[in-house]
Amino acid sequence: MDANVPADRARPWWREPQLAVLALVVIGIYFTRLTTLTIRGEESRRARVAVEILESGDWIVPTQQRQVYLSRPPLGSYPIALLGMLRGKVDLLAVRLPTVTAVLLTSVLVYGYARTFLSSGGALASGLAFATMAQVMEIGRLAETEGLFTLLVAASLLLWHWGYSRGWSGGITWATGYAFCALAGLAKGPQGPVYFVAVVLVYLAVRRDWKTLFGRPHAIGIACGAAVLGAWQVPYLLRTDLNCAIGIWTKNASQRFADNGNASTLLAHLASYPLEVFACMLPWSLLLLRYADRRFLAALGSARANVAFLTSAVLVTFPTVWLASTAKGRYFMPLYPCFAVLVGIVIDRCWTADPASHLRTVWRYYSTMVACGLAAAAMVIGVASWLPISKLAAIAQPALFAVVYLVCALSAAAIVLRSATKTPLAGLVAIALVLGLTSAGVMVNAYARASHDASAAVATLKRKLPPGEPLVSFGRVDHLFAYLYETPIVYRRLPETAHDVDAGVQYFAIDGGPKPVAELPFAWEPVATIVLDRNKMPKPARTVIVGRRVEVSVAKKRAKPETVRRSN
Repeated sequence: MDANVPADRARPWWREPQLAVLALVVIGIYFTRLTTLTIRGEESRRARVAVEILESGDWIVPTQQRQVYLSRPPLGSYPIALLGMLRGKVDLLAVRLPTVTAVLLTSVLVYGYARTFLSSGGALASGLAFATMAQVMEIGRLAETEGLFTLLVAASLLLWHWGYSRGWSGGITWATGYAFCALAGLAKGPQGPVYFVAVVLVYLAVRRDWKTLFGRPHAIGIACGAAVLGAWQVPYLLRTDLNCAIGIWTKNASQRFADNGNASTLLAHLASYPLEVFACMLPWSLLLLRYADRRFLAALGSARANVAFLTSAVLVTFPTVWLASTAKGRYFMPLYPCFAVLVGIVIDRCWTADPASHLRTVWRYYSTMVACGLAAAAMVIGVASWLPISKLAAIAQPALFAVVYLVCALSAAAIVLRSATKTPLAGLVAIALVLGLTSAGVMVNAYARASHDASAAVATLKRKLPPGEPLVSFGRVDHLFAYLYETPIVYRRLPETAHDVDAGVQYFAIDGGPKPVAELPFAWEPVATIVLDRNKMPKPARTVIVGRRVEVSVAKKRAKPETVRRSN
């Protein structure tokens, strides 16, 4: 029996103390200060879909201002809507709690999968590596689609291979994989189903396991996935039309390849994207370089089959984002759990290697480098917080917190250095805790200080408007404004003539921005300009202009209003 097979399992993996440590670290990082930051990015889009689900009772057709929203199927907004129903309002807690819960569940999934062939320490390393990757910590606190989507894609791949390698019933294994890949599709679109199908087909073909590939259990899995998709797709098609049914799956995916015709843009993306993904997984991605070392590959032992599957998953799926010139690093986040397990394998082999082995040297070098990084980060934060250096002002911290961070980071650096030769598990947890403190403390403080909060301006606007007076938008209004305004905003097309505007429309809103695009064909006066930029900026780039129609005779006595500006 291979020495690296997890022989230290005295109890089921879900009752191990290492899993409890993982859960506590993840909860400490992600479930604290959850509502400190203003709603930002795409969060208000997801929130508005959830709000309109609750307003209309329609859980099938996602809408924005009661217009069909062809971005992605609505599964990602379901948990937000359910929490909003329980809380009586789709507030920040309802918006973000599903995402951080998904990060916690993904970390547990990674631990459970890794524990099937690694020691408890290696499984803990895998779970912590995922939870504390730079990009996971950045967007795992926000209601971006990637949090839930990553959980569902990882579940389809890892649970399928878990069942395949551990001898589960073929029907259960395939049904589990296809069910989760279908749910991933309902959360974000075709990426999830394509990833699962492509990975398992290539993996089984390379292994020449034709019996598993073409057997009856596979057909059962396909039927299960089709049933999950059909439970939403069929009623959606009946409620809309074929163009909507196609558009909701293809609109976002096709936009990623929009700039591929520009050779310089595509070449720049091909060169930079692998480095971007590598940076998104720091500091753990440094350990992935071990897979280029033949000596390390020779030490894989019983993990070889898992490495083959995880590597296949990464290589098969990477071209979908590498060859898309507008793809961002976070688009590959669904595969970060696979990378996390690969990192855990490296750490496990380093810890269990012979003291004289080069793998022990690898861990000592890595620990020393990370310890130096933690100490340097502590010093930089201290300097930024206590000295008036303009270039570091963005990361300056409150004096007391800066002291706490300095003490914690330097203490962790000392623990990590000691762990290089004596207590590796303590060093691993120390690294994760300081990374978490950096995310939930330093970065949240910096983002909060730089953020622009439009909620007060929107509340002031609502007090200006006559009670019960409806607000109409010409064109779809900015989703953040619609979320903060709360009261439904009636959608109307941008009018070409005054006759295109209903007589009862008095107050209206229209997106603004740096480029003038049109003048409204009727007399009006400005009521408010709401700035919606994520951060404070000297010149606003994202605004909503709210105006009031006036009589022509009154309008002649006023100065001509500025040309309406609108962001593209």
